[in-house]
Amino acid sequence: ICSFTAYIIVLFAMLMLYEGELLRNSAQKKIYETLAYTDELTGLSNRAAFEKTIDEIEAQKYPEKIILFMGDLNSLKKINDEQGHDHGDEYIKAAATCLWQVFKNERGIFRLGGDEFAVIVIGDEKDAKTYYEKLGDVIAEYEEKTGIHVSMALSHAQSLCTQGYKDLRHDLFR
Repeated sequence: ICSFTAYIIVLFAMLMLYEGELLRNSAQKKIYETLAYTDELTGLSNRAAFEKTIDEIEAQKYPEKIILFMGDLNSLKKINDEQGHDHGDEYIKAAATCLWQVFKNERGIFRLGGDEFAVIVIGDEKDAKTYYEKLGDVIAEYEEKTGIHVSMALSHAQSLCTQGYKDLRHDLFR
């Protein structure tokens, strides 16, 4: 009985060590996933997260109406050239902050790279108009508060699929 008890204790200790290793690996996986899908400068989701989200939407059996907003910042190159990249980075972060304030409860806000942003919204045309108005208000308030002028060209496309998305990229980007 003593050797059997010792065996059970050793087995239990090994299981506890294995479980601890699994938890550490799971935590590390979450960290790596966050790093892989997050834009370092803005904290928004990045291009890889955008592609993953599009794939997830295409896989839905019962799709929703999707609005894709695409935007880029005006004058980023000029700011970088004349004031330096630190100011350019602040400009990018300012735009990201404004987008976050407007779209934080939506499907995703993405910095695709450089001065390009995308936002995926579940909604229709009247929702798009509301978002444009809200973004204009948020930018004006941000500029008043911080003194940083944010100028961005923003457009949208809507996909009205009811049968499932086979090629959402094609629907939205054509």
